[in-house]
Amino acid sequence: MFRVWFLPVLALICAAPWAVIRLVMHAPVRRVAMEALFVGYMGVLLYVVFYLVNPVRPDHTGSLWASVNLVPARTVVGVIRDTPGLVTLQLLDNVVMFVPLGFLLPMLGTRYRRFAMTAAVGLSVSGGIELVQLGMLLTQTSRRSFDVDDVILNVTGACLGYLVWRGATALARLFAQRSEVPEDAVGK
Repeated sequence: MFRVWFLPVLALICAAPWAVIRLVMHAPVRRVAMEALFVGYMGVLLYVVFYLVNPVRPDHTGSLWASVNLVPARTVVGVIRDTPGLVTLQLLDNVVMFVPLGFLLPMLGTRYRRFAMTAAVGLSVSGGIELVQLGMLLTQTSRRSFDVDDVILNVTGACLGYLVWRGATALARLFAQRSEVPEDAVGK
């Protein structure tokens, strides 16, 4: 049974060794905190993606290729048409689980602060996950699917996370400017 309380524990298990190693290497504390947060998120993401790996049963006679979708929007349209109540569960989860990637990545450094870089990393991570799932499907070690729609939804989530980061940094800059007191106003 899936236990949600385990996710923060897992993030800490992933992030703590990374943080200790980076601190021993005398990395700046703020940078270490951002990296550890990112490593914890990636650990949780991979756990959630591969947690419910369904082993292939010997009596299962369905085609493995029925679990492969290379046609964009086929799964999305099918889910919306056939099970509208499942839309928020299946489709939005694929978007939401990649929003932190788009939000956290630009905090790691200036080279990650371009929209195209965030989209490329989101595509790489999502594509990598789907390729592992395809390999597991082809070797019959699991019943996961390979779906191009998952990649599209994941990259959309990473891009939305990036836009949230841009909005948050713009608001932070605006509040910082408003809180500055003009020098000519001091002493009057």
